[in-house]
Amino acid sequence: YEADDSTTGLLEDDDDDNDGVIDGSDAFPKNNTESSDRDNDGTGDNADAFPDDSERQYFSIDDALAQVVDDELRRCIENRVSGVEHAGLLKEVICNNPQSLEGIQAFNQLTDLRIGNANFANLGPLAALTELKYLRLAWGSGKINDLTALSGLKKLRTLHIEGQSVTNVGPLSGLGSLEELNLRYNEITDITPLSTLGNISS
Repeated sequence: YEADDSTTGLLEDDDDDNDGVIDGSDAFPKNNTESSDRDNDGTGDNADAFPDDSERQYFSIDDALAQVVDDELRRCIENRVSGVEHAGLLKEVICNNPQSLEGIQAFNQLTDLRIGNANFANLGPLAALTELKYLRLAWGSGKINDLTALSGLKKLRTLHIEGQSVTNVGPLSGLGSLEELNLRYNEITDITPLSTLGNISS
């Protein structure tokens, strides 16, 4: 050991997943979408429909469908859950003409969600879908403006938001896994926040 080998002044990374919770207090230090597991069942509280019950993690299909308020969205989901044991096993939903996304959060293990003719503005329910890797919200009424609900979807690789009223893309600045981003036909005037997304190829 020499004097030149001193590590004095170097900072140790105490938040490996950069989720704002230090590793010592983070039940999932390598997963930036989870930090706590109140019932100690191995499923993070964000993904756990029953975070205080170690015997259950996901809603039954019937209970999850009962939370979906839009008839068209419910029908689209029903077409994909035949034989599926519980809501956590549904990975993909493709749907046209829904008027609301409310209730989609009950299916919080979705990795692929594609909505055409999106006739709604509120993206709030999407905040719970932290496993999403592909998201498309296209055309319809063009009312989508606020992207705040997407800011925590750290696993997103592909995002298409087309034909909407988006002006502020700031909420997307932390989505470092994004590889493909399509924001055509919006009202964006400043793309500076997107400069942090170094993995985008198209």
